[in-house]
Amino acid sequence: MAERAVEVGRPGEFRDVYHRVYRGHGRALPDALLAGRDERFAVLAASTRAPAHDMYLRWGWAKAGELAGPPYGVALLALPLTT
Repeated sequence: MAERAVEVGRPGEFRDVYHRVYRGHGRALPDALLAGRDERFAVLAASTRAPAHDMYLRWGWAKAGELAGPPYGVALLALPLTT
């Protein structure tokens, strides 16, 4: 993990440092969880209204279906796993 730093200065500067330190960890976590799995596919449910839904699509997940009741607007996404 990158070294943490706290800077004092212009407004928003701490936020900028935080984003530099933690950038990329969101992608590394699911990659680590899925590494070495024997299944052919990974499946997850994601709200179509959440920013994460578009992120998963960019990462190669594809729509495999939808939940058929409340909560509405939830897509089932699948990712082929390679071994």
